[in-house]
Amino acid sequence: QAGRMHVADVDPDGRIWAMLTDWVSGRGFTATEQGDLFLSAMVAVEPVKLNNDYENLSWELNLTLLDYFGSPAITLPASGRSSGISDSAAEDRAYFDMTETVRKDFDRAFNAYLNSFLDK
Repeated sequence: QAGRMHVADVDPDGRIWAMLTDWVSGRGFTATEQGDLFLSAMVAVEPVKLNNDYENLSWELNLTLLDYFGSPAITLPASGRSSGISDSAAEDRAYFDMTETVRKDFDRAFNAYLNSFLDK
């Protein structure tokens, strides 16, 4: 039976929550209201004025995975800047970059967390 993982986020559009629940399912866990692990995401996207002809945004994504005992198992802060020909294009790029952060960096950290149990 797969473990259960509660996924929570502070994301006005719910886009990161949807992506994280897909990631959780892809890792063989069930996203539930209550779980053995607690994954939270804090998202901030803000306009930035740069000297170019594009719409620019800065983004921050802070991911935290709490273990069964409520202790932080993984903390991953990430930030970046995205640009596009419109606000929506820049925002889409920001969310794409945040998704890639989860798929690569957070996934790597999660693998290391799981492997730490095998080393004992």
